[in-house]
Amino acid sequence: MKRVSVAEARNNLPALIHEAERGPIQIVRRGKPVAVLQSQVAFERTLPKAVGLAQAAATWREKYRAVLDDEDWLLPRDKSPTGGRKPLTWS
Repeated sequence: MKRVSVAEARNNLPALIHEAERGPIQIVRRGKPVAVLQSQVAFERTLPKAVGLAQAAATWREKYRAVLDDEDWLLPRDKSPTGGRKPLTWS
């Protein structure tokens, strides 16, 4: 990977942009890496694929369909006034 200083990048930006289409360029300040200039195509490859909420929910539902269809995991709800808890008593 080619390395250039911040000053060189500032002075030669148009040429560096053309070079970045062929491969990434590391920009350094006082010898330490601070940024990478890369093509849009390379950048888009690093991004996760965007998935809409509806698609994510459908994928999750399909993955867990067997569990969701099995009603054994559903517990009956206790409809008593205390919700199954013992009432408080004062002694």
